[in-house]
Amino acid sequence: MKVYLGEARICSRLIAYRTPEHIINDRRRKAKRSAQRKGKTLSREYLEWLDYSFFITNVETKPGRRK
Repeated sequence: MKVYLGEARICSRLIAYRTPEHIINDRRRKAKRSAQRKGKTLSREYLEWLDYSFFITNVETKPGRRK
């Protein structure tokens, strides 16, 4: 997915992928522990965001790769 960053509107790509289950569980455990210490409650939406990793790059895709 193309995204544009900053005032200069630099064309970049947003890459998102679902992380492995063991990493998701680790992220959720850490987030819940942190929220509990602060006396906060995590939303279902926030916990769902933890399932993914996001990267922004301006590196061109290689031929034959998905865009």
